[in-house]
Amino acid sequence: MRLPKGQTLLHVVNDLHVVEHVFEGGRLVFRDNVKAKDCAIILWWRQGALTEPIAGEFSVRLQADEEAGELSPRAARDAWTALSVIASNVYADPAGKTKTALVYD
Repeated sequence: MRLPKGQTLLHVVNDLHVVEHVFEGGRLVFRDNVKAKDCAIILWWRQGALTEPIAGEFSVRLQADEEAGELSPRAARDAWTALSVIASNVYADPAGKTKTALVYD
């Protein structure tokens, strides 16, 4: 796949104009020296209506053990447990629309 040329016009889809805020700096540490390398909360707001976000996501990238090059089963279970707790938060909706679905629906 190739990127479009620099002169390619972008088109607004379904008249949705968003402002995205990325809040980085969170950190999760699991067993076996596995760390969440990058954590962020990303919020989408309807442009001109910055009082309530229309979408949000929690993003995490796990850093595997450098020697093994992969997560141990135990560390993977710990990560799944931690993310399940985050997903059970009153502000989370694991069945909610993705940002892509929000744009195209």
